[in-house]
Amino acid sequence: MPYTGGVPHNGTDTSIAAAKSQSGKATVDRIKIFELIKSCGDQGCTCDEAETRLGMLHQTASARIRDLHKLHIIRDSGDRRKTRTGRSARVYIVTKVCVVVP
Repeated sequence: MPYTGGVPHNGTDTSIAAAKSQSGKATVDRIKIFELIKSCGDQGCTCDEAETRLGMLHQTASARIRDLHKLHIIRDSGDRRKTRTGRSARVYIVTKVCVVVP
């Protein structure tokens, strides 16, 4: 089954409740990350950079980047940059630009 962007859960009642409580926030966070990566153009953005620029927790930023990647909205550019801890990180760029035509 293709990924539809829903907040994942492990099937337990507490996990399902947590996923439901985050669904609206997850959409807003995906949009923030998408807009940031789009604004970076060909230079792209790492998860670590998104965390610091948007003031997000690592768990939030990485989950939303994973969502966007699974939806084929962003992709791994093949480039790598160092994180704040000196580790190598994927650089993501936008693969689709969504345009709303009135």
